[in-house]
Amino acid sequence: VVEALRFFGARKVTVATPYPEWNNTQLRAYLEALDFEVLNVDGEPRAAASGNQGINDRDPQEVVDFASKVCRPEADVLLCSCTAWRSLEAVAELERRTGKPVVTSNQASIWAAYRAIGLKPKITGFGRLLESLAA
Repeated sequence: VVEALRFFGARKVTVATPYPEWNNTQLRAYLEALDFEVLNVDGEPRAAASGNQGINDRDPQEVVDFASKVCRPEADVLLCSCTAWRSLEAVAELERRTGKPVVTSNQASIWAAYRAIGLKPKITGFGRLLESLAA
């Protein structure tokens, strides 16, 4: 995720998660320790209340609705954290709504794996980060 944020030259980051507040506080501290200006870290209340298993069951449209609402206009990038949250399915719509690059945990992992093994597939529909592989 950090490598992907840096790929976009992000300095100011807005973060949407399905996490409870204690987890969001830790995520903020981690990103700030890496010299990102964290504008906000907001947890989607229903996902946060649903627990680890319940996060998987949230509809991607909920991610779109929540993350696009909490995304700050001055942010360089929108980060949607959590591998269990179905944010990868929401990336294209989030980028359309916010006009910003979106990084998700799963998307960043896929991107990093392809880069590590030197493959450059053409992947569309899942955001600018994965589209950058073919460039």
